[in-house]
Amino acid sequence: MPHHHVHDHSPMTHEHPHEHPHEHPAAHIWRQIALFVLSLALITGLGIVVSQFTGSLVPPAGKNPFGAGMREGAGAAGGIMGMISTLQSLFSAHIIAGLKEFSQSSEAVWGLLGISFIYGVVHAAGPGHGKAVIAAYVLASKTALKRGIGMAVAAALLQALVAISLVGLFSIVLRATASGLSAMAGRIEQISFAAVALVGLWLLWGKAGRLAALIAPQVVQDHHHHHHGEACGCGHSHAPIAPQEAGMRDMALAVLAAGIRPCSGAILVLVFALAQGLFGVGIAAALVMGLGTALTTSVLACLAVLTRHTAIRMSGGTESLLGQRVITGLEVLAAAFVAWMGAAFLFAGL
Repeated sequence: MPHHHVHDHSPMTHEHPHEHPHEHPAAHIWRQIALFVLSLALITGLGIVVSQFTGSLVPPAGKNPFGAGMREGAGAAGGIMGMISTLQSLFSAHIIAGLKEFSQSSEAVWGLLGISFIYGVVHAAGPGHGKAVIAAYVLASKTALKRGIGMAVAAALLQALVAISLVGLFSIVLRATASGLSAMAGRIEQISFAAVALVGLWLLWGKAGRLAALIAPQVVQDHHHHHHGEACGCGHSHAPIAPQEAGMRDMALAVLAAGIRPCSGAILVLVFALAQGLFGVGIAAALVMGLGTALTTSVLACLAVLTRHTAIRMSGGTESLLGQRVITGLEVLAAAFVAWMGAAFLFAGL
């Protein structure tokens, strides 16, 4: 006589765990809120500790050519960040010199573009939120390697395009002064920080809900007593929630939040190029800078994907309850970092 699998409860593949008959909605919400608050507190505490060793995680404004905003272009006074900031200043001087040489000889364009690319690589390694947002978002979402690299490239090029549009609109169309350009760049920068914070908080709330489901007492009981078979209808997953891949809309929002603030180095080069009557060359240099930034950010995105896969393997894979708890906990911390980074830059500029 064939044996039939009999289940006392439905398979636990629901996205919303409080729909489970044994799970009171209020209990799930309170766990979600607790995880939301605790993760933010933990990341904030870690940020304070790290800042004691690095000087400051949020670069001070006012070190850029326009004297306001543009924090990602500024750097710490000492340490590794200070060295990167010094290199950025050095490469900026070489780019300006390259523009002057190009005005006398068109052959200087290759050296100019080469220095611009290196500047972009170094610039992305310095302090700032753009690359951190992309890497943390990739870590906090089930994002494939190709998509992670695509996000990094899109965000870097968006920064360059915003800088080109900003200088073109204010300097050419509106005939604005440098101070007016700086003020608008600062406002765009603050909008970017606010967007990053909101994207992080929204992502964190969803991840906290998933982790709250995974640590529910009823989930643990069901995991130990519900025996799965090939025909049990549970989707061949022993864990209560199947991981979901990041959607295109969510990735687009993260790219927009990270890339909407213009690159300070690109603005400097564009303004100088415009003054020399070489705006077209300045645009080329800014785009090449974006490619250099994309290279560094793509490497960080690859490391984020590798970290995620390593965590999955070490915790037993996503088919195990422990594996899902570990990777979802990692996602919660990464999302909290995105929210904290945006809020830290935003409040530091108010």
